[in-house]
Amino acid sequence: QQKQGKRLGYFSLVAFWMLFEYIHLNWQLSWPWLTLGNVFATHPNWVQWYEYTGVSGGTIWILLSNILVYELIQAFRLGNPYKKTVSIVVLTILTPLIISYFIAQKLLYTTDQAEIMKFTKDGPFTTAFSKQAPPRIGYWVGYQIVKKYMKTNPSVTLNQLMDEQDAQNILAKAKYKPGK
Repeated sequence: QQKQGKRLGYFSLVAFWMLFEYIHLNWQLSWPWLTLGNVFATHPNWVQWYEYTGVSGGTIWILLSNILVYELIQAFRLGNPYKKTVSIVVLTILTPLIISYFIAQKLLYTTDQAEIMKFTKDGPFTTAFSKQAPPRIGYWVGYQIVKKYMKTNPSVTLNQLMDEQDAQNILAKAKYKPGK
């Protein structure tokens, strides 16, 4: 019951904050710079994914990231297992940043094999980022797109997916919006 109350509390925090921002943006004294999502205005390369979600997506990202970091700190302080929470926090924070990099560098739609190899080849790291970046990030992003495509198009069979030769068609029909 306590866990359910915590989840309800977190959901309520996000919902009420989003409602506050919606009301604030739609009344006479609106000032859009008071939304959490605009905190990255000085770092536009970090938030290229806003073209899909808007600033509200950024607000949700910030709130969820903070809730997850708080939960991680609490688990660490209480001595609870926190390895799963660490991976969720890292994925929540890094996924939109990786997608933003792909969008800013115009790599999401590239057909240049040399560029694609930077993100898909085996190795101890992804050369396009840094030595701390895990290898083959491109495969992970591609998997996310295909997963969304299959969910959005339930009538498509695995054989039909494998027969599809037009990757741009899959990307368009997936309606993939990173960061959600």
